[in-house]
Amino acid sequence: MISGWIAGTISVIVGFEYMTGILAFYISSSYMTKVGAEKKRKQEEDYKVGGERNVFQVLATCGVGTIVALIILISRSADNKALYILRLCYVCHYCVVNGDTWASELGSIYGGIPRLVTTMKKVPPGTNGGVTLFGLFVSFVGGSFVTIWFHLITSLINSFPTFSSCFEAAIIGGIFGFLGSFVILSY
Repeated sequence: MISGWIAGTISVIVGFEYMTGILAFYISSSYMTKVGAEKKRKQEEDYKVGGERNVFQVLATCGVGTIVALIILISRSADNKALYILRLCYVCHYCVVNGDTWASELGSIYGGIPRLVTTMKKVPPGTNGGVTLFGLFVSFVGGSFVTIWFHLITSLINSFPTFSSCFEAAIIGGIFGFLGSFVILSY
C-alpha cells in the first residue's frame, strides 16, 4: 500500500493530469480484478478478493511510470518536444499495464480456452503466456481507456494536449495496450 501511495504522490506532484493517468489505471484495473470473482477463485488457487498487490507488483506496474514522472518533474524547463515525448512515455506505460491487467482479468474468465503465445498450444485459463481473442481485444480497449481519459483531462486543463484527437488517443493507447498483453505475457 505504501508503494502505491508513493507512486500516486509523485504523479500528483508532477501534475493533476498525471494523477488522473495513474487513477484511470488503478480504478479500472481494480474493478476488473473483482469481475467474475467466483469463477477466478475456482481457476486460481491463490486468488485474493480485490486483487491485493504486494510491493513487487506495484513496482512492476507503476515503477516505469513513476520514474518517467520524476524525469518530467526534473525536466520542467525542457523544450516542448522533450516534454511531449516524456508525457507520451508516461501515458503509454499505463496503457501497457492497463491492457495487460484487463486482458488477464477478463480474458481468463470470458475468453474461452487460451493458447500459449509462443507455441499456440492450448493451455488452462490463468496460465502465464496464455491468450484468447477476447483477452487481446480487451487489452486494446484497456489501453484505449487510459489514453482517452488522459487526453480528455489534458485537453480540459492545459493547452498542451498529448494527442491531437480522442480518436488518435484511442488508437495509440489501444496499440500499446494490445502490445502490453504480449510483452508482459511472453516472459
